[in-house]
Amino acid sequence: MGDPDDVNFGALLTLIRKEIDSYDYQALVRDRTDRVGIPVPQERIDADLARFRLALVTPYWIDVVRRDTIEDLNNETPIVERCAVVTDDRDGYLLAYQPQRREFLLVGRTGEGYATIGVRGDPVGCYLAM
Repeated sequence: MGDPDDVNFGALLTLIRKEIDSYDYQALVRDRTDRVGIPVPQERIDADLARFRLALVTPYWIDVVRRDTIEDLNNETPIVERCAVVTDDRDGYLLAYQPQRREFLLVGRTGEGYATIGVRGDPVGCYLAM
């Protein structure tokens, strides 16, 4: 799934659904020794995962300006990444897939279009960061 022309949207959604279904927050909490703060209640995780499932959309392509680092923000010529939107919960943020990097990222709507917000990684981790 690295070349935009080769991205199979059906397989991408299947992968995301599998990640949602197999997400085990309690195992993550149990295995962390560097944890700070209080774990999120399982009920909230379950509600967020249900919201994630409902936010899945038929993927579509958008151009996203990369704004993850200070260097990105200072670039006179912004780096634009072609990404496939996979969720839209109508709350201002999108979860997208960047095929060249093979990673998911959170995207914010801006007055001019879309921009990354520095959250990249697996689909569930990114979505739960919203």
